[in-house]
Amino acid sequence: MGYSRFNYYGVSYGTLLGQYVIVQADKHKSKLRSVILDGVVRPDVDFNLAAGHTISYALRNVFHACAQDQECSSTYPKLEQRFLKIVDQLNQKPLPLTLTIPSSKRTFTAQLDGNAFVIGIESYLARPYSGETARGSSLPKFIHAASQGDFAWIAASLSDLEPRGAREMYHTVLCARAKSIRVSPDQVLPPPYPQLVPLGIREAEAVKKACDVLQVELKPPFVSGNPEIPLLVLNGSYDPVTP
Repeated sequence: MGYSRFNYYGVSYGTLLGQYVIVQADKHKSKLRSVILDGVVRPDVDFNLAAGHTISYALRNVFHACAQDQECSSTYPKLEQRFLKIVDQLNQKPLPLTLTIPSSKRTFTAQLDGNAFVIGIESYLARPYSGETARGSSLPKFIHAASQGDFAWIAASLSDLEPRGAREMYHTVLCARAKSIRVSPDQVLPPPYPQLVPLGIREAEAVKKACDVLQVELKPPFVSGNPEIPLLVLNGSYDPVTP
């Protein structure tokens, strides 16, 4: 693009790209001045397979924070138990849920099971105590509502069905770096809720299917480099992907 110098800011999956940018910085004319990695993806862990682990970590932090807050704990008691009970009940008996395709406004009925429920609340984990923002009220309030049989709030999140971004670029990078996966989520992450393990397995299988189709050339295992480049690393306790 003609820039002589640039700064890199990456979030979540963008932090994986950022680590590759750092290593390859000396191979390009434009000088990499500094890097911010926000919510870091480890190159040696399959973060899709780890989805159950990372979401569990974020949720436990939410439940702990609510339990330590007098107003939250009194308004939404036993939040963790309520959440797990909802997931179990939905897995045993999924509920019909009306979703709306954003572009056409067409509606259809889907089945809300435990996995879908977890996927639906994942986006709210970025702002678990968001108040009356664009993402709605707090996550504790939503989980409490679900425990009372109210799932209307989750329809908006699950209706986000039209993919955005360069999905095949995303898959190409992950597939090419498959040799970098050296440790399992169980080795480096806190244990997940057993109910959430299937979520990670499903996500990893979806990426594997994409890799089978793309058949990209495998790159050597990732090795970090260029430590002289200024780097700021940020991570959030409620991040459901990269704790």
